[in-house]
Amino acid sequence: KEKKEETPAQANREEEEDEEELDDELVVEMACHLGCEVGSVEELPQSVRWIVEKSLEAPLPEHWSEATDPNGATYYYNTKTSKTQWDHPMDETFRNMVAMAMAEELEEGDDGEDYDEYPEE
Repeated sequence: KEKKEETPAQANREEEEDEEELDDELVVEMACHLGCEVGSVEELPQSVRWIVEKSLEAPLPEHWSEATDPNGATYYYNTKTSKTQWDHPMDETFRNMVAMAMAEELEEGDDGEDYDEYPEE
């Protein structure tokens, strides 16, 4: 039986699926970096996912630039203070946002079913 060649549309669809998987992996990796340990994007609450996605697109603040060390690792340099660091300068802001969103998720998810309203004596 002969194998049919892929149409350009099929090839494009497969490329998009590969990119989507890569994006999902990147989102999961960043979520973990920001303090939300998950194994897949499906586990991420929507209120956290948008924060993680925005963190991946975050521009550098004023006076910060991105550089690469001799081993190829990215680091950040503040031209005003001469400070260098491994984390993106906005990561701490996004960590705080993720922590707040996760706390809200826990509060909303706590329907009290696990606890007796009035403990037995």
